[in-house]
Amino acid sequence: MSVIFYYFEFRVIPGSPLKVDLSDIPVLIGAWLMGPLAGFMIAFLKNLVHFLTISSDGNIAGELANFGFSVLLMLPVVFIKTDHKFKNVILMIVSVVGVSLIMNVFNYYVTFPLYGLDQSNAWEILNAVYLPFNIVKGTILMVLFMLIKPTLKRIQ
Repeated sequence: MSVIFYYFEFRVIPGSPLKVDLSDIPVLIGAWLMGPLAGFMIAFLKNLVHFLTISSDGNIAGELANFGFSVLLMLPVVFIKTDHKFKNVILMIVSVVGVSLIMNVFNYYVTFPLYGLDQSNAWEILNAVYLPFNIVKGTILMVLFMLIKPTLKRIQ
């Protein structure tokens, strides 16, 4: 299911090469129901399949960044479970901001060099484009997951 969701990408920042997809929803669901190893494997497999089938540039940098984002977003969901609505909102905010900041560092040291991008103004680009993108993407994914979570509780 995660691979199928990866095919439906959309841009949230016009003109940006960055796209949001919902393929992290199955990662979050799998991790929440079956633990972090399941989430890790779903994230790995969806990015491997994406790289082998969809990726057009032959560079694995985008998949590495997506994998890192998926795993980082999944970990708080797995290890900090709460039924309290206010705590869920705080968890969502802290998770999204934390993941976005960590991904800025990851993108600077890993993704940008793999793409061969000039790092002279990398922090400006990261803070102006990537940080807001990751916050929007993380918020969309976490809100959708929080809406799905009550159904998951009945399944569990």
